[in-house]
Amino acid sequence: MITIPLKQTEGLNGAPTHGRMVGDGPPAFLDGTRTCSSNDLGERNVTRTFMDNDNPVVRLCAEGMSLEAQGNPAEAARKFAEAWQMASDDFEASIAAHYVARHQSTPGESLRWNRLSLDRANLVSEEKVRSFYPSLYLNMGKAHEDLNDPAEAARFYRLAEGACHVLSDDRYGNMVRDAVGRGLERLAMQPTDRKD
Repeated sequence: MITIPLKQTEGLNGAPTHGRMVGDGPPAFLDGTRTCSSNDLGERNVTRTFMDNDNPVVRLCAEGMSLEAQGNPAEAARKFAEAWQMASDDFEASIAAHYVARHQSTPGESLRWNRLSLDRANLVSEEKVRSFYPSLYLNMGKAHEDLNDPAEAARFYRLAEGACHVLSDDRYGNMVRDAVGRGLERLAMQPTDRKD
């Protein structure tokens, strides 16, 4: 496990926000800004910003994802930790925490980092993070599922399901929708009063 020191950064309106210490989660992809067309209950154009590949924090996370794909999780975790240390605003911190969460040794630490990612995203303008919410909710659902809390897991999987309408019919969107569906299916196969 990598330990990341406590740091304080400024959130929106100059309010201080605090990082915490540094699991596998669902896979994630980094895309640039794009306009796409979606057809669910009628044609509509959706313009969304995933992540700016020119942003140094995003670049570090992309490098980490590449290292993961090459079978080098320890080096990937170092890239994600570096991204966390480099984050200079809530948007960057949300992205970095999202990826740091993937390399935690306990479900509790994974949940803490996923919660931190979601909390920091909530401090950013919705337009900037709207397409990130399905993945954030998905990871919160998985973290609660791993902690044997099916009620909270279901709540977050349903939030993810409801947020998926902003995703296009592409590799990333299909991956998130599929992971949400599989999470809900797993929960449907177990008792709802299981929290240990």
